[in-house]
Amino acid sequence: MIRRCLVVTVLVFAIAAACASCKNIQGTVYRDMANSAYYGDEDLQRALPMYEKAAGYGDPEAQYILGTLYLDGTGVPQNTQQAVSWLEASARQGYAPAERTLGIMYMGGATGVPVDTNKAVSYLTSAARKNDLAATLALGRLYAAFPQVQDFEASARWYATARRINPGIDQRLSDPEYIKTIVVVVHPKQELEGRALVAEVQKKLAQLGYDPGPADGIAGKRTVGAVKKFQKDSGLDRNGKIDMDILFALEKAEREK
Repeated sequence: MIRRCLVVTVLVFAIAAACASCKNIQGTVYRDMANSAYYGDEDLQRALPMYEKAAGYGDPEAQYILGTLYLDGTGVPQNTQQAVSWLEASARQGYAPAERTLGIMYMGGATGVPVDTNKAVSYLTSAARKNDLAATLALGRLYAAFPQVQDFEASARWYATARRINPGIDQRLSDPEYIKTIVVVVHPKQELEGRALVAEVQKKLAQLGYDPGPADGIAGKRTVGAVKKFQKDSGLDRNGKIDMDILFALEKAEREK
């Protein structure tokens, strides 16, 4: 009886392992076909459903690519929440490009993602330990420029590590005293709310040529209409909602103007 139970248990584990292996293979196949369509034929619309299937099967590269597409709004509506979801799925499997991207996003490098230096350090460190040069350089900057984690010795160590990956990196960055002389401290922008947020959105809309009415902090029909027009022009969801996401989008549009 005991032997029979052991045999059944072994079979169950073997079947589970086979199913997992089958999913991995299917994910790889769909991802390779998607890459061929995207990078080879430059046909993103044909590649997208294959990336989605590959990502669904758990392929980390496909999950990462989908995340970046949603982050940039390339071929799909821009959706930061969806981007983070796919990037996190990829990062959970230890895929360095996804870890690096999330780390940079949490440093303040993405619209609608609040600065979180603890998450930035965690993701970037994991990617840097896999010899990801961009993550290593980002860690050097993070430890130098962000007051919450500022540590010039750590910054210099990560820059020295980056130089071992790419000898072209400025050797002076391995010296914490030199870093102190060139660093520009980053002070993350505080989130606005209420009338202060509405007034700031109204100012940005007016600067971009929209007509939100006076910057009085009151979200009337004129302001909501201007927000919807901006969202339509920018390929965003036309919901008229006034929040930090729309302010970040306005600031991005202003920088790219």
